[in-house]
Amino acid sequence: MFEDPLILNDIEERFNRKKIDDSALEDIFDGKIYKQYSKDPNLLGNPFNFSYTFNTDGCQSSDKSKVTIWPIYMMIHELPDNLRKRCMPLAGLWIPKQEPNMKIFLQPFVDKSNELSTKGFTWKYYTNYVTSKLFPLGCCVDSPARSSVLNMKRFNGFYGCTYCEHPTTLIECVRKYPMLSDPPSLRTHNRIIQCMIEASNNNGYDVMGVWGPSPLMYLKHFDLVKGMVLDFMHSCLLGVTELYTKILMSNSKDDYYIGSPSNTLLINERLLSIKPPSCVANMPRDINERNQWNASQWFSWLFFYSLICYRGMLPSKYYDHWALLVSAMHIFLEDSITPKMLQEAGISIVKFVYYFEKLYGEHYMHYNVHLLLHFKDTVENWGPLWANNTFAFENQNRLLLKNKKCDNRIAQHIVYRLLIYQQLPLLERQNYISSNTRNMCYNLHNKNRLKKFEILKNVIY
Repeated sequence: MFEDPLILNDIEERFNRKKIDDSALEDIFDGKIYKQYSKDPNLLGNPFNFSYTFNTDGCQSSDKSKVTIWPIYMMIHELPDNLRKRCMPLAGLWIPKQEPNMKIFLQPFVDKSNELSTKGFTWKYYTNYVTSKLFPLGCCVDSPARSSVLNMKRFNGFYGCTYCEHPTTLIECVRKYPMLSDPPSLRTHNRIIQCMIEASNNNGYDVMGVWGPSPLMYLKHFDLVKGMVLDFMHSCLLGVTELYTKILMSNSKDDYYIGSPSNTLLINERLLSIKPPSCVANMPRDINERNQWNASQWFSWLFFYSLICYRGMLPSKYYDHWALLVSAMHIFLEDSITPKMLQEAGISIVKFVYYFEKLYGEHYMHYNVHLLLHFKDTVENWGPLWANNTFAFENQNRLLLKNKKCDNRIAQHIVYRLLIYQQLPLLERQNYISSNTRNMCYNLHNKNRLKKFEILKNVIY
């Protein structure tokens, strides 16, 4: 992969990039985790060493499919953002009849990762051969997968948060995460390992939400807490944003209710009259179809549409409360986040979670609402949220599922077709192939997303 001319020219991006503000967070390289490793000449201080975030989760071609595919992807940090999210090696693949045993699934990955971070691999850098090491700094997965890979209780259990030791509260027979007078202690790498060891001798009982050892405890250079990148796609977009909209549109007896037929009609009039520019991937969609909205559509609702649609309809205290989340998450997604901006966003998030409980009650204090309190730490450690989330991995899953064309030898079939697809960019730049073949490779790998457009005053909509 590194010998691809397109990638070869950009692997020094981290050293040559021009920052807007030297003190600001503008990519993964500015986060505490990467900075820590870049100080060591034996680690990322060596320009020929690289790092990555890995991901795994089950995916199906449809809700009715009986086959669940579990891939492991690696996203190389040192590539420019557009390439790191397109050129992701497939490090593992399992197609089990049920959710895989993570101890069996992850152990080969851990063994190979440790080999890559200690012995490294040799490749041709222009005319010279160099040896590079690859370090697993991050793991970005959704909440259920995060619990599984760490061998911890899920969020609906006692001590179910993987980032802190919130004990949870049982409300209406369900575990909730209300605000505590004394903030819960943050988990640490050493503390989780200690809990894993204690739980292994605890006759099947957990220790602070930890069931026992995980293969990741043996993954060199990986922090079991700070290395688990909090993903805003599942927790904020498909979690809090969807939940908040459901609350406002469903509880007819409360003063914040805006789901009446007349209000719904007005929301749709406002929503469907918006004509976003071509840079917005999704056109506005009927609010009554929100159960079918995907993460990108919830993204557009959160940042572009919701405040417009709620204005004058939602009482001011609820409107201002919602604006706290919109403004904070917008800052976390900025191209350049100064320390002052980060501090302001952190304060807004704490206010949002605190007043969420006051305005809507403890029974709505879901795990995803609690996770908002950990976003500031994630941004400090990993840079802006756009730099490290599961959107790219979900897109890769769609590509993976497209390569499933038969029900026999599925794993081999998928890997074979995927490897061919990944070689297309390299093939199209070879001088010995014909122009027709080169164009075919380009068209297969670079499908035009813009299908409907209109030009108004030299602007494409």
